[in-house]
Amino acid sequence: LITTNTTNINAVAAPLSRSDITKAEQLCAEIPNCDTVWFWDVERQGYVGHPKGTQINNFPITPGHSYFVNVTHDSTWNQSGGGEIDYVYALAPGGQLAFSMRLTQQMLADMQLPLAYSLKRVIRGDQQIEPPEGLTVDAVTGRVTWTPAVAHVGEYVLEVEIADADGHAATEMVYVSVAPDAQLISNVSASDNFITPAAEPAAGETVTISYTLSEAAAVTVDIYRAWMRINEWGDGGFQREFLRTIAPGANQAAGAHMVTFNGLDAGGQPLEPGACIYVIRALTADGRQDIYGLEYVGGGVSIANTSVAVIEPEPANEAAAEPDTDFDPYVGERVRIQYNLYQPAWVTIGGPSMRGFAIEAAPRSQGINTEIWDGRNTTGEVVGGVILDLRIKAELLPENAIVVQADTSRAGVVAAVTAEPYVMSPAYGEVSLIQYTLAQNATVAIAVGNSRGGQWTVLEPTAQTAGAHTFRWDGAVPGGMIWPSSENATAGAAGPQDDYTITVKALDENGRTISSRRTNVHAYR
Repeated sequence: LITTNTTNINAVAAPLSRSDITKAEQLCAEIPNCDTVWFWDVERQGYVGHPKGTQINNFPITPGHSYFVNVTHDSTWNQSGGGEIDYVYALAPGGQLAFSMRLTQQMLADMQLPLAYSLKRVIRGDQQIEPPEGLTVDAVTGRVTWTPAVAHVGEYVLEVEIADADGHAATEMVYVSVAPDAQLISNVSASDNFITPAAEPAAGETVTISYTLSEAAAVTVDIYRAWMRINEWGDGGFQREFLRTIAPGANQAAGAHMVTFNGLDAGGQPLEPGACIYVIRALTADGRQDIYGLEYVGGGVSIANTSVAVIEPEPANEAAAEPDTDFDPYVGERVRIQYNLYQPAWVTIGGPSMRGFAIEAAPRSQGINTEIWDGRNTTGEVVGGVILDLRIKAELLPENAIVVQADTSRAGVVAAVTAEPYVMSPAYGEVSLIQYTLAQNATVAIAVGNSRGGQWTVLEPTAQTAGAHTFRWDGAVPGGMIWPSSENATAGAAGPQDDYTITVKALDENGRTISSRRTNVHAYR
């Protein structure tokens, strides 16, 4: 990467390929004219710095993580180490990357012609990705070509493999930085990062996105759905998908501007609860451009004051729940999890005794958060009869995130959902009575789902009065019974035994769910 800055401070990323850099002093020594390196300490909420040549704060360096360095003069850092690789390029969107691999005399002496070149892998940030559109490596000449677009803004490591006639191979690393070619957008902020939209715009919350243009430009503000894809170890990869444009490329003068987002989709309906990000693009009349919010900068978020308590079946007082490690979700018990976040974060909650997670990469606000978990994990299984050992992990929410929250004003319409019995064998004529209470008159639908992706509506929307209700479920689903075989049910039917989720939903006049509670039934042959 190229580090050039007359104002001293630069953000750099430790390359994934440089596991030999383990301490701050080594990083200082690597970068020409560097005298100090810092990192952001999330727990202390402050920067920790290491002055070169001292033993002060000689903190560990982690490949792929970002750090701040101070350089006294313009500098170029060859991240490959040892100086044997100097393929370092920086260009703007629309610029052309075009060069041929240059092998050292020693490499040529050790390899047998002809040589074959191939792109082995591409790393963007700290993740391996598919080669960006248009990026090619000529198999015969080793010539690398690419014209990145605005969507390609970011830092890349290209690993090019050179194989000789005898099958021996060597690898060359190419570092490419695609950066906007103008600083047009600044002072970006949002009036609120957590909103609750409504189909009637006057009734729903909105967020105002503010920004400043350094000169006249055509501005587009796009909204993307954003989420984290979590692996089995709880590590996440940031994902996004385009939703809609809220500022369609209008020409704007230099100065301060703002645009409003109401949390609705292109059809005017509230988005499903979850995270979005906004991306601002500016394009001048002479073709210069800038972009804000396209890259995701992650990092851990500190968590404090965690507590876990089992809540007895309603109508027991939830506020009086005491810590308990015995948890039986089949009898209507739930788990209350509380924790304090120092910054907004993606929160994942799981444990070594379960597959999947209790909560997977859910966007949560700074401060005290409370989760009520009914025991079904993200793989569709009911976690019961185990000692609770829940762990919480938090990853920084993007600063340009807007979290669409569910309207909870009527969340308590459905309450006290239980199944009696919660273990049944439909093949022998057994039934389960699904009992629930409505706080007010409502239109109710009941759905059944299993751990294999099966979803069935077993009670079509029906008007019901406030009070206690019972639904008798005998294992029947549209298309047949869940027993005796999957041939008698729709796709996703269970095998010899399975856990079923019974969800009782209250619907509004447009058929949208305003309140829901679920319980668990275990069916066996």
